[in-house]
Amino acid sequence: MLDGKVVLVSSTNWSSDGVLRNRDAGLIIHDSEITEYFQSVLLDDWNDRARSTLGDDSPVILVTAGAETPSGMVRMTWREYFG
Repeated sequence: MLDGKVVLVSSTNWSSDGVLRNRDAGLIIHDSEITEYFQSVLLDDWNDRARSTLGDDSPVILVTAGAETPSGMVRMTWREYFG
């Protein structure tokens, strides 16, 4: 929504998996009324809902090679994860 006239509505995750491996769908809409709606939603989220802190999100736990695997977690290589 750079110009307020066109909007892309999509489920695409802009990651290598999201762009290269998944079959996500998107729709480009050329309609000012619809674009204004999505722009108002985006600005509401940006201005009133976005936060600079993670709040209650769980911390990421990093362990070094040879260290004990944390309780409730499984250690695996990238190759095991991606197959």
